[in-house]
Amino acid sequence: MRNLIIFATVLGSGYATNPCQRLCDLDGPDVCTNGSYPRNGDICHAYFRLPNNGHCYHTSATQQTCPAHLPPLTVQEASAIVAGRPYVSPPPHRPTNRPVYPTTTTPRPTTLPSLTFATFGAAADFIGAAFDATPSNTDNLPATIATAFTRPGVSSWPSRVSEADAMDFWTRARGPAIFELARRDGNCHTSGSACHALMTLVSNMPLPNTDASDGMLFMEQIGVMEFVETNAESLRQYLTTYTGGYYASPYTSDLAASKLLRSFAANWLIRFPQVIGDSLRFKSIVLSHRIRMFDPITSSHGYYDERSLTIERRNPLRSTASQIGRWPAANIRRGLSNVRYAGESAGGGGLTREYFSVIASSVMGSGPNALFATNAASGYERMIPGTSDLELYRTLGKYFALSIVHGYATGIRLPTPFFSRLLGLPVTLNDVRGFDEGWFNTARRYMSARTQEEILSFSLGEPEPFPGSGLDEPVTLDNRDYQLQQAINNMISNNLPDQFDAIAEGLFFVLPRSLFEGLDGSDLQAIIVGNTDVSADELIAHLSANLGGNRTNWLHQIIREFTPQLRQRFLRFVTGLSVVPAAGWSGMNHLSIHRTGRMSGGRISLPRAQTCSSSLTLPDYDSLEEMREILTNVLTHSIDAGMQER
Repeated sequence: MRNLIIFATVLGSGYATNPCQRLCDLDGPDVCTNGSYPRNGDICHAYFRLPNNGHCYHTSATQQTCPAHLPPLTVQEASAIVAGRPYVSPPPHRPTNRPVYPTTTTPRPTTLPSLTFATFGAAADFIGAAFDATPSNTDNLPATIATAFTRPGVSSWPSRVSEADAMDFWTRARGPAIFELARRDGNCHTSGSACHALMTLVSNMPLPNTDASDGMLFMEQIGVMEFVETNAESLRQYLTTYTGGYYASPYTSDLAASKLLRSFAANWLIRFPQVIGDSLRFKSIVLSHRIRMFDPITSSHGYYDERSLTIERRNPLRSTASQIGRWPAANIRRGLSNVRYAGESAGGGGLTREYFSVIASSVMGSGPNALFATNAASGYERMIPGTSDLELYRTLGKYFALSIVHGYATGIRLPTPFFSRLLGLPVTLNDVRGFDEGWFNTARRYMSARTQEEILSFSLGEPEPFPGSGLDEPVTLDNRDYQLQQAINNMISNNLPDQFDAIAEGLFFVLPRSLFEGLDGSDLQAIIVGNTDVSADELIAHLSANLGGNRTNWLHQIIREFTPQLRQRFLRFVTGLSVVPAAGWSGMNHLSIHRTGRMSGGRISLPRAQTCSSSLTLPDYDSLEEMREILTNVLTHSIDAGMQER
């Protein structure tokens, strides 16, 4: 009875007790929306109730007006809808006066705006009532839980959660019973399992936060941490195999709940670090889940928003800036839908991958558009005063954001301190040692000085600022920590603070800092830069080739002989990407190598690549030497050519 009272408070008054009634949409008392049984949460699905001798009949409905005299749903029926359960069995006969309604073959999720949980307890009772109805069947329970956590009222929940609050939620949501089912089942890599329901619950439920460690201690207290550690490998398997779509579950109640199910690991880096560990692959997946959860989803999913680029190869960053500068951040977070190159007829997904290589090539080196140059001491890229146009640096930050969204690394080999400072994390003197060994030794002497006189002796008795700080005030024992940090910042940005800040502004315009919680500079470096060392053995292992005769062995030998730069060019020629992403080779398709005739039109044919399918067509060359010479020339001279030339 308590549950009924609570649900009446949440959903409204006037619930009917008559078991035979018209099933009307919770979207409003006068509208029914379409669905098809058994879509969990399509509130007016294929059940249609008519008073007729105490029986309920089943048909389909689409955009029908609900009669005003029919009462709204009972609490039990609302729970049944979201849990995806049938209400009654269809009768053995059809009444002659039964109306016929048009059907549809394309069900769509609906929203549940009137289902609003303004308190922890209301949401917990909603979950608990659904579990109580079918305690041995959890197939649709994850969708019910997702519905509870994505209602509009959740935003009004108190920010401070006590241990008593969390325990009350856990108990009323039937957490102990769900936990016991999951513990007995032990299946954590299947959607709809008891483990899936449990992880959906504990990944999103309010946890104690009066102290930094309260949440973790609470999880240990209720046994979840031990369960997660025991099933960590199974959870990792689920993390890497379940990607789903917005409609991944046929029982999802609406778009917001569907998105939560699809982004189930958004909180795992903080709540379940033992599952994620130090794996860049898992951290990248968690970051993608966070990005996916950030924006509300509309019925169009943004497919028709402006997200297409036309790039000038001569100055790709500026042509990007002229277009992407007017896009809302939400559009960029959804990624590029299409990339084309001015004057070229080629199209397809391979051009989007190559976009990240094209931008990287243009902003590095000695070209007219370069913004970075390789530091001889460290081997990393370092900012150079290439242009005073800060909008280009903001666009570079947005480009970094796009590389994260797509999972395509850039290959711009910037050092860890660069990304630590972007995230606002501390950078120590030892972190920047590789930039300039001479400056490092000088700075270390200043920081080890015990007296002011010793500091003055470094500058021959003349008061001076900390070397490299750019400040006017002389360094003292009291201010040297601050001045050192200024010098480190200048070292990282190469005395271009405005340009560095513009890069940060562009990145965080698209992906707010909160999305990077739990990640450090080395994580962000790995995700944005990728693995620039393309291993010959790993590249060969990722090939699928049958060239006939000894030609496959010739290709393997040539790849092993390639310089690191040529292996990068080979990878880009075939896939569009110059480097391996943070997720490793598992995040890339196999490279397919096909054979073709040696001659065409009286001339020796050249290798041709299709980056969309990551495939290379290699002619039947007569010798190892011929294959090596032609392939090397193609990679050396045509890698930056237009796609129709490749």
